[in-house]
Order: sequence, then C-alpha cells, then structure tokens
Amino acid sequence: YMPKLRHDGGSDDAPNALPNMLNFVRSQAQLRIDVTNRMVSATSDDLFDYPIVYMHGRRAFRFSPDERKAIATFVDRGGVIFADAICASPEFADSFRREMKNIFPAQSLARISPEHPMFTREFRGYDLAKVTVRDPQLRNADDPLITNLTEVSPLLEGISIDDRMMVIFSPYDISCAMENSNSLECKGYLKEDAAKIATNVVLFVLQQ
Repeated sequence: YMPKLRHDGGSDDAPNALPNMLNFVRSQAQLRIDVTNRMVSATSDDLFDYPIVYMHGRRAFRFSPDERKAIATFVDRGGVIFADAICASPEFADSFRREMKNIFPAQSLARISPEHPMFTREFRGYDLAKVTVRDPQLRNADDPLITNLTEVSPLLEGISIDDRMMVIFSPYDISCAMENSNSLECKGYLKEDAAKIATNVVLFVLQQ
C-alpha cells in the first residue's frame, strides 16, 4: 500500500496519477500492490502502516508543527517520502523544500547522482541513464504551443542519513504524465519515463 500524504497545496490534484503509477509498477515489477487512490494525514496513526508515502501538488503549502513532528517520526522509523511537483510547479517545489528543511534542519535536499544505483537495474528496475523531458517554450497568447524534448539524466533530489534515503523529490512533473497522458504544457518527464522512474524509486525504497 502506498497512500498520498494530505496537505493544502493540491494533494489530490491529479487523482489518477498514483493508481496509474502503481498499476504500472505492479505489472512491470510483479509486486503485490494495492492501486487504490488512498489519502493519509500526517497526524493519523495510519501513517505508520506504510513504508512509503507519495506527495504531489500545484500550490504553496505549509505543515503544522504537529504534522512536521509526525513526519519526522515516520521517517525516523524507516518510512520514505516520494514526491513530485505537478507540472513542475515552483510554488509547490519551494514549499516542499522549505518544509523538508523545517523537518530535517541538519539536512538539505540535494541532487541524487545520476550514477546512483536507483537509476540502474540493480534493484530489478530500468536503466535510466537517459530520460526524456518535455519543456514548453514561452509564447504569445495567439502562438501555437511549442515543446522541446530533451534527453537528460534523471533529476531527483534526496535527503539521506547513514546511507538510507529518506526523501526523494522530483522538481519535474511525474504526476500529469501519469494522470492521463503527456501534457504539452507541463515541464516534466514523458509518460513512459515517468512510469519507469516511479518503478525504480519504489523498488529501491523497498530494498535499500
């Protein structure tokens, strides 16, 4: 089971993203995964029933002191937070980074090396040496939408202590890609690559 963490920055703005993501992971990795779109509050005792929780959003948000304390306890007990910014929302990304700094003041989100085993087949996932990012270009109101496709190394940020990854965050969109189809207006990964990144993250978390 892998629920979404509730917050006021659009925690369910892409309701089909997580079920679609988990369905892909289930079929490709042959894992027993419930694909229900579950929500969990940080202060709920249910939080500690899960090894990994998912977060996404479009807007700024802020956790309460009690929520921050509960999330710190969840991670201290072995839990992992996996998050992405819907459509690469800078408001959500800024809030997420700030909240993680408030929860883990001695740590900062830093880019996970493209050579990290998470991006390889080591955990029965995919070789993610290169993935494709779509990047909408600025335009005038009457101009057609132009999107550049660029092959890059995956951009994920993380927080780890004693070689255990506690937080994994994608500032590029994964959710819109997994919601229905590739959105030309979102800066993020193509659907196939978004699904593969999610698969590798889940497999890594379960085996690290």
